[in-house]
Amino acid sequence: MKVSIFTTAHPLDDVRVYSKFARSFMNHGHRLSWIGPAISYFSGNSFRDNSIDYDVYPQGRGRMSRLAAIPKSAIRLAKHRGAEWVYCPDPDAAAIAVILKPLHGSKVIFDVHEEYHTDLLSRWLGKSSGKLASNLLISSIRFVTRRSDIVTGVSPAVLTVYEGHMQTSVTVLNSAPDWFAALKAESAAGGDDKLVTFFHGKATGINGTAEILSGLRLLRSDARVLMFPSSKNSEDPPYMENFYDLTEEYDASHQLILSDSVPHSEIPAIMDTCQVGMIGYGRELGRASLPNRLFEYMSRGLAIMAPTYSPLIREIIEKYDIGICCDFEDPQSIANGIEWFQDNPDLVSAMGKRSREAFLRDFSWDAEFSKLLDQMGQGIRNRD
Repeated sequence: MKVSIFTTAHPLDDVRVYSKFARSFMNHGHRLSWIGPAISYFSGNSFRDNSIDYDVYPQGRGRMSRLAAIPKSAIRLAKHRGAEWVYCPDPDAAAIAVILKPLHGSKVIFDVHEEYHTDLLSRWLGKSSGKLASNLLISSIRFVTRRSDIVTGVSPAVLTVYEGHMQTSVTVLNSAPDWFAALKAESAAGGDDKLVTFFHGKATGINGTAEILSGLRLLRSDARVLMFPSSKNSEDPPYMENFYDLTEEYDASHQLILSDSVPHSEIPAIMDTCQVGMIGYGRELGRASLPNRLFEYMSRGLAIMAPTYSPLIREIIEKYDIGICCDFEDPQSIANGIEWFQDNPDLVSAMGKRSREAFLRDFSWDAEFSKLLDQMGQGIRNRD
């Protein structure tokens, strides 16, 4: 079977789209092509997988470049032939794919990554976008979901508003692939050093970075928090424009371990230097989130520090007893959470062990991906 990935925004080395879906399609013997912008998080724009047939085009970064490139992406898809399925990880890409179905002749998979009518809308239009804009976006995406052959979602919560407007839906949790969860080295997780190290990841405006930095100055003692303030691409701006100003304002630089972002394949080794993984989302993004990073933390045996207002994450933390929750919009609550982990290293170790055991037992990526493959097989049989 041939599958085409059609995206208007995702980089060629994206975690969910490439590291999980693309590699899994290929691992199951499917031929793969990729239509989209020639951008990547790492290696400049030169990233290529020799097993994929690319039809990519130059595109600047940013929203206006994405919108301006829609005609050229649509033309490429219209000319595309031979794929049984087109996998679309963006709402605008999925909209183009369902409209152009008579031309490209493929069935369409629309992969819903997030609640587009809340957090995505706020990022594009600002938090004052309002109920009318939200309802219009829901209606527009329902147009797409009704015409997609399969709609996938990272959690049941992101698909709720489209219920009754989908032909077939399947939840594919954002679990970590098997290679990511490969056996840890015995020397990982800090060796003889008893200080707890926290993995935060990208320093951005939506990841709770500013609140964490503010919380660090409220601690009774120092902490160690690992952050990525920028990518390896020298032409890219920092993830958070005022990051270094904030570290100076909050006198936090001595409590941070800073690194450039690295390819996804190198993240496990970095996570293994930490004992606690932070998910620092605010209320808007956190409410329906069940993110990739949660399962990555679990797969590497980290305890979890997550938002109290993220019910899907909190359910897993409480079910398996693998961490604690705090208010990531409140610096004092963050400080209290950090201090709890620092005061209870033995509990942190036990939580980390349970975290990895739970992942290996209950959150296999292959099992998640197989649910989509089953639906795709059923779709092909129905067409025949």
